[in-house]
Amino acid sequence: MVLLCWLLAGAVAPAVDAQENLGAWMAERRESYAKWTAANPDHEARLAAFVRAAREVGAGLLSESSPAGMAASLKARSASASQTDLETARQMFFQGVQLFQEGVFEAARKRFDQGLEKDPGNGQAHYFLAETLMRLKDAHGAKRHYELTALLDPLSVEAAKAEVAAAKLPTTTLVQPVVAKVPGAGYAFRDCAECPEMVTIPPGRFNMGAGDGYENEKPVHKVTIGQPFAVGKFEVTRGEYAAFVAATGHSTAGDCDTYTRGRSGGRYEMNDAASWRDPGFAQTDRDPVTCVSWDDAKAYVAWLSKKTGKEYRLLSEAEWEYVARAGTSTAWWCGGAEACLDGTAWYSSNSGRGGRGTQPVGSKTANPFGLYDIHGNVWEWVEDCWNDGYSGALAKGEAWTSGDCSHRFFRGGSWNYEPGFLRSAIRLVNSTTLRNNSSGFRVSRTLLP
Repeated sequence: MVLLCWLLAGAVAPAVDAQENLGAWMAERRESYAKWTAANPDHEARLAAFVRAAREVGAGLLSESSPAGMAASLKARSASASQTDLETARQMFFQGVQLFQEGVFEAARKRFDQGLEKDPGNGQAHYFLAETLMRLKDAHGAKRHYELTALLDPLSVEAAKAEVAAAKLPTTTLVQPVVAKVPGAGYAFRDCAECPEMVTIPPGRFNMGAGDGYENEKPVHKVTIGQPFAVGKFEVTRGEYAAFVAATGHSTAGDCDTYTRGRSGGRYEMNDAASWRDPGFAQTDRDPVTCVSWDDAKAYVAWLSKKTGKEYRLLSEAEWEYVARAGTSTAWWCGGAEACLDGTAWYSSNSGRGGRGTQPVGSKTANPFGLYDIHGNVWEWVEDCWNDGYSGALAKGEAWTSGDCSHRFFRGGSWNYEPGFLRSAIRLVNSTTLRNNSSGFRVSRTLLP
């Protein structure tokens, strides 16, 4: 479903080429990179330690795809817990029971959660947490803990009660968003002076899609990201793209769809003269590059990979939505009310209408993963081929490379779109050769052992 044609969104300022001298940009980047490398002599060791820890956690998450797998993982973690942790968990459990009996349910929930962090295989604690969640009107969470009670301690009185209670609750396969706690997550680094700044992302699992969204956002389904990876802290900038073009001679032909606004709304029109150098509005080298196709983005990551010896790539759709949500389940990572976008995103209300188009990256608030402009500024190309909906979607975060691969998705919304098109679940698709002045990209990097 191609949605990228007509939308009622912002006006564009006159085109002015404001690109800074590439030589000056490179000199500044080399100086800052030299300072960073001098200040971080243990960079490779820190990155390797994060990868080792994150992969161990990720393997556990993948083994928890079924309730039985989750129960086995929890038992193993309890078996390896220290006596100190087990004693702390026992105290938290008894405090939770007392608070539960006193009717102080929110405080009881916190105590049970604290105890289960230390001793996650305690079936009795899962049962009392389920009972507490029922009183807090969280039937979904209660059902999960009832099921774990029956699996962890099947011969107990609590297990029999849990099976009866769980059977009365609606069946669901969805899970709450989980972001693994891994030391070193959020570590920012750069592989070369011209390279984008990257941020380490831990494993996790989340519900992908939106039940109340467009048809191609359905069905909502569980995805487990079992491998750590790194993501560009910012969208690829004009300066970074200019360095790539200068190094490779990559074609910079025009033919870019530029957005214009008239009395009856806005539309894109082919402009033979427009290109990433002149997208129809003034930019700095800190603005996200635009007027780049999916093919252009793939050429850029191939260049980065060759230059650094690392595996750079585009994000998969699942990875993109995982980092966009950053452990949240609301329409935008900042919340469920459109007003939250004012401090976190550039979009039609604060950039398009009467604005000049894109804005310098990083000038709004970062999300919990430390990523800027994940909503708005420019749409971001991802790896996946066009499949109209999530029926048969992959569950481990991989890119969907079957379907109509002459068309690919981009995510996140842009400077000239309304809030509904900035949602974490929104999916737009177009030809791999399309260039327009509201689309750019963000890079990912595979973290090898």
